[in-house]
Amino acid sequence: ACRIARLLCLDIAGIDIVTEDISQPLLAGKGAVIEVNAAPGIRMHLFPAQGASRPVGDAIVDYLFPWQRPHSIPLVSITGTNGKTTVSRLVAYVLRRQGKTVGLTCTDGIYI
Repeated sequence: ACRIARLLCLDIAGIDIVTEDISQPLLAGKGAVIEVNAAPGIRMHLFPAQGASRPVGDAIVDYLFPWQRPHSIPLVSITGTNGKTTVSRLVAYVLRRQGKTVGLTCTDGIYI
């Protein structure tokens, strides 16, 4: 899975596989990659059908923004179930009104 993500130049990816035995390498276990997601969902990890919840969102944020390393671009992240695009657009509007240069990505598209 890691090799596939690197091959596709993805720092973060969701790799879906099917296999007879997850403890074996894919080829040895007659497994295959069936999908690569450049923007993987995390809900299934937080609320799995079986097993314990895994805080994959924490791992993603820690990877992107290592602790105590300076970041050159201020960032506002908005998450939730409903209203993310509306809230994102409102935050961008307020920041532009304050004279900030704003980039925005939301369901409607990417605006730089």
